Amino acid sequence: MTESELFETLRGVSVDSAWTCLSAAGFPDTFVQGLQCLHPDRKMVGRAITMKYLPMRRDLAESLKLSERGMGNNVGPKNATPGDVLVIDACGISNGGAFGDILVAGLQANGGAGIVIYGAMRDLSALREMAVPIYYTATHAAGSRGMMCVDFGVPVNCAGVAVAPGDILLGDAEGVIIIPRRVAEEVAVNAAALESKELFLRRKIESGDAKVDEAYPMSARLQAEYEAYRRERDDRNARD
Repeated sequence: MTESELFETLRGVSVDSAWTCLSAAGFPDTFVQGLQCLHPDRKMVGRAITMKYLPMRRDLAESLKLSERGMGNNVGPKNATPGDVLVIDACGISNGGAFGDILVAGLQANGGAGIVIYGAMRDLSALREMAVPIYYTATHAAGSRGMMCVDFGVPVNCAGVAVAPGDILLGDAEGVIIIPRRVAEEVAVNAAALESKELFLRRKIESGDAKVDEAYPMSARLQAEYEAYRRERDDRNARD
């Protein structure tokens, strides 16, 4: 499937279903724990671009030639393209907000699809009025003191989960999951099928047509009814 089809499929599934299918594919530890979600009503889907920070050291900043290399706080927003999710490894530093509304506006202007930061955000009052989904570990009124951006477009640590540029990120009210690109289509297809099956079961229970012990594990009767439901749905979709 194309990338746009992949993103659209993932928008229709939950992080929970994606985790189930990602775990089955051999990646059980890519749910990012400990994040706060600024917009729990918004789904986030996109490809990772990354920024890496370290605690500030003036001598390292000079020896790494950060200014000459353009490693300022704006390196992610200014290089973003439509569909990118900016993943920021700010080392969990929480005594200053690495990002605020101006940088988020820059990301949004370039089509960025979200921000996930292992560290602090600032300007939350303004960010609540903006469209970009944002996940963060802390907040602080101060700017990005005590830290320096040292690299862009490299693998980073996001609250204990490794993220590589090009990974696919899915976020909802539950949190954020990192999907390696090579299994993203498999996970998306299987998660969509799982969502359909669980919705069918939930509706059966809610309507009183089935008991929960028939759903887990799924009884032969419900399995047969679900297969008939799925064939009818697929035929209807094919006609449309």
